[in-house]
Amino acid sequence: VYASITMGPRARADVLNESPLSTGERASLAQAIKRVSNGSSVVSSNRLLPYLAHRQKLYLARYVFAGQQQLSALPYVVPKPVDILILDQRDLVRPLRIWRNGQSELMTYQERSLHLQKFMAENNLVPTWSSDGVAIFRPASTSAVPAPLVTVTHAEPSDGVLLAPGIRGTAELADATGETIALRVRWFVETTINNLYFLDLRELDRQGKTTATHRFSPDWGIAPTNTWQAGSTIQSTFQLSRTPKAVTLSLELLAVTDTGLPLQDTNEHASTMRRLTVALP
Repeated sequence: VYASITMGPRARADVLNESPLSTGERASLAQAIKRVSNGSSVVSSNRLLPYLAHRQKLYLARYVFAGQQQLSALPYVVPKPVDILILDQRDLVRPLRIWRNGQSELMTYQERSLHLQKFMAENNLVPTWSSDGVAIFRPASTSAVPAPLVTVTHAEPSDGVLLAPGIRGTAELADATGETIALRVRWFVETTINNLYFLDLRELDRQGKTTATHRFSPDWGIAPTNTWQAGSTIQSTFQLSRTPKAVTLSLELLAVTDTGLPLQDTNEHASTMRRLTVALP
């Protein structure tokens, strides 16, 4: 039961505070599976394991985040070369429980991020495709064209919407034709950030009712918000499947604990923080 709830590809949405998969999200998962060729060495999200289980070279992204095996402090070793890493936002925003010093404990998001960054660097992996919170990384030496998910630069301060203390944001549509939304969000950091935030992104209809909810890490596991430095600008890119009645995107930064659990006081700073909205054509 523990494994099915915390690790399984069909983990209960009510236990993990996750929304059910939409039709577009299911289609995105199917696209990700089709991009994995036979014989590839694959590091995958738990959600895709049933569809990839017939492969000989299949490894779990969960243990890459942990940097160790499930019930042991021994390192989790993925033989080289790694052909594909499938990164799932639902894995990123889930709290990760590991076995350490003879007991079970939650690993901090920043520690998970460091393990992920190290794995990507050792295997020279770059993002080449993403949709609905699922991204595929391949070795940079392949012919696949990189599709950056997160970039960190320095830029002039912006008059963007104040989304969290010290963080202003702007959002624009790179594309919103047909059933697909290409969203680009820029986070302007005014002061060094010590808190961890996740992104609550919602699609709204004309009456303001939610047609789809997405919970994302704004940094894709690469640059946690509690490492953002004053004067930096972080750009996040998301590809979404548009729900039929959606006319507006609404974005909000949610403060979480360093392990990714929701804070008890979710109304803190609510009087000064606002949601960022983007109209869809």
